[in-house]
Amino acid sequence: MVHRPVTLARAAYPAVMILCLASGGPVQALTVVNQDERTNMVVIIADGEEQAFELEAGETLVGFCRTGCSAIFGDGEEISLHGSEHITIKQHRPNVRRQP
Repeated sequence: MVHRPVTLARAAYPAVMILCLASGGPVQALTVVNQDERTNMVVIIADGEEQAFELEAGETLVGFCRTGCSAIFGDGEEISLHGSEHITIKQHRPNVRRQP
């Protein structure tokens, strides 16, 4: 059996989902999906605080950046976000799709 280390994103996921469900309706938030075959790093900067996440292949990060933030990806690209974007990481690069 192979044990994968617990990343901050994986550890926080249940709490984020409970908060979303408890809010009584859909909440706009940033979604980042790693569609690469390798782990990618994402740093979210919101309210003056940085949170670093290692997204393993196929892993999804949700529930962050509700009121705007910046995200720095492994390739060094920094993107300003409103909080409703859906980002896929392919070939080590972020692809941003803005939600209405």
